[in-house]
Amino acid sequence: MIITSIKGAGVYRSEAFHKGNTYLTPKRKVKLYEFEFFKEDYEYGFLNGQQIDYKKNTVLIAKPGDIRQSKKHFSCYYIHIDMRDGAICDMINALPSVVTVDDESKYTQIFQNICSDFPPVNNTKKLSVIGWLLILISELSNDSHSLHQVTQITSKAQRNAILSAKTYINFNYRNDIKLKDIADSVHMSPNYFHKLFTSACQISPLQYLTKIRIEKAKTELMCSENTITQISESCGFNSYSYFCTVFKHYCGITPTEFRKSGNKYYHV
Repeated sequence: MIITSIKGAGVYRSEAFHKGNTYLTPKRKVKLYEFEFFKEDYEYGFLNGQQIDYKKNTVLIAKPGDIRQSKKHFSCYYIHIDMRDGAICDMINALPSVVTVDDESKYTQIFQNICSDFPPVNNTKKLSVIGWLLILISELSNDSHSLHQVTQITSKAQRNAILSAKTYINFNYRNDIKLKDIADSVHMSPNYFHKLFTSACQISPLQYLTKIRIEKAKTELMCSENTITQISESCGFNSYSYFCTVFKHYCGITPTEFRKSGNKYYHV
C-alpha cells in the first residue's frame, strides 16, 4: 500500500478563515502536497513569487517547500496529502503548478468522492480514497499538456480538432490504433495532423498515445490484481516484453518494480 495520509479534504472558503481588510493572505510555506480545484473564476494568488490566476476549471498543485499567498476571497475543493511513496511523489513533482482541465464533471466527481470519504472511517474507505487519489494524479498527468497552455494555435477549428483527437485517443487507447486512425477521426491527413498536434502539444500523437497507455497501466498496477500481461494487453500494448521495455523507458523502473514500490507498504 502506498504510504499516504490525507490530512484534509473538503470545500475551502477563504472568507471563513481570513477576515478583515487585508488584501492578501499571509505568506506560508507549504508542508504537504496540496491540490485545489476551482469551479468559478476568482482573483489570483502567488506561488513562489509567481502570480497564479484562480480560474474556473483549473487545478492548482502546490508541493512541499513552495511559498503561497492568495488574494481574498475564493472557494475551491481541496485535498492536502502527506505522500511518502517515491514513485507517486515523482509523478506529482512532475506536474506543473496549474493544470487547466476540459472535463469539469470528471474532476468534480473525483474531488467529491475523495472529500465524501474523508476522514476514512475504515479500511474500505481508505482504499477508496487512495484509489481516487491515484486516478486524480493520473488524470492530471494526462491533462498537463492541455491546449489551454498552448499559444501556437490561434484557430478555433484547429484547437477543437486537437481536443477531439485527444478524446479519441483517451477512449480508444486499448485498441491497436495508428496515426491514420487518429487523423481520420478529425478528418485530416496524417502528415498535416501530425505536424499540427506536435506543434500544439510538444509531443507527437503516437507519443501522447503511449503516455496515456503508460499512465493507465500505472493506475492498474497499483489498483488492480491483474497480472502484468493482462495489464499490458488491456492498455493496448501488443506484447508483454514491449510493454516492459516502454514502461521502463518512461518510468525508469520495470512494471514489477513499480507495483512492488506500492505493495511493500501494505499493512492489514
